[in-house]
Amino acid sequence: MPLIQVPEITLRVLSLNMQFGAGPESKEGKFLLHFPPQEQDHNLDNIVNLIEEVDPHIICLQEVEFGSSRTGFVNQAQEIVQRLAKKQEREPYHLETGTCLEFDEKRFRRIWELARYLYGEERSQWIFRKLDIDKQELPKEKIKIDFGNAILSRYPLKDKTHHFFTPPYSRLLMDINIIRRKDERKSLLICRVDYHPEIAEKVPLFVYNTHLENKDPENRKRQSKILYDQLSQRNNVHKILAIDGNAEPLGEDYDLESGSQDESLERLLRHPEMRFFPGIYPRPDKEPARRFATYPSHQPAQVLDTTLTSKYVEIVNYRVHPARVSDHLAVIADIKINADLVRENILKQLVNPLVENP
Repeated sequence: MPLIQVPEITLRVLSLNMQFGAGPESKEGKFLLHFPPQEQDHNLDNIVNLIEEVDPHIICLQEVEFGSSRTGFVNQAQEIVQRLAKKQEREPYHLETGTCLEFDEKRFRRIWELARYLYGEERSQWIFRKLDIDKQELPKEKIKIDFGNAILSRYPLKDKTHHFFTPPYSRLLMDINIIRRKDERKSLLICRVDYHPEIAEKVPLFVYNTHLENKDPENRKRQSKILYDQLSQRNNVHKILAIDGNAEPLGEDYDLESGSQDESLERLLRHPEMRFFPGIYPRPDKEPARRFATYPSHQPAQVLDTTLTSKYVEIVNYRVHPARVSDHLAVIADIKINADLVRENILKQLVNPLVENP
């Protein structure tokens, strides 16, 4: 019996840290403040227009809102799905989300009334310096923050899992640490993508979407090691990882054990099961890597965002989109799932199990 002809499967993946729809200007120091609805509407339209132009099969968003005070309690993930469906006049993207940072000032009302009073008094600023709390501009209204990662897919999404890198602990201490920016509550969202009716059940495709911490390098390194272990746990599956690593590739000559630089992203690039586009690696002239820099969007200098695939999935085209819809630029990867890339033609054998091994 001849082998079944397995079609070549190609997918386009877009990854973007969208800075909660705040546009290309960095909102560091103002991340708690409400911004005007018309500004958010304009920025979301820019993101939707970018997605429409690229027309990806899978979209991984980081820093997307699910109903926060600073964005008028808009669920931006659902809003993007709805706007795309309306513009493209086709079935909406399937959507799964995973919260990272969740903070509600109303939980500990009396404590935060005192904190607001102290925050506004010049005589009490030594307390905040002592506690190492960044000076933030506070809105008049009660603060509620709910944002994280989202996966949008043209194909159905199944088997969603969501992991916090730091397990939950005392809610009061957690809220204090969030305000101090000492716990950014980063998490990992994983979904199985039903990418082909015959093949997806036999050789599943899992999409990993995450964002490593910005403020604390040591915590970021710990998160990287946890993610490394997560990528090792599923065998005989295809994997795509979209990540804002908040760290850069360090090159093949860097000693991971030296600890002389932040190896958070480099550790993942060297995962034996994963592959990356080699152009992001630093070279003596720096030009090739700078071409794939994603941050800051107004003058890209750092390769913080990238996409990795498992070793039997091939990246056939990789680029950074120049549109400044956020403080990060979007990464676009065209990937190919080819039976010939699978060890010992296991994919063909699984699709047609009656065929004897050659």
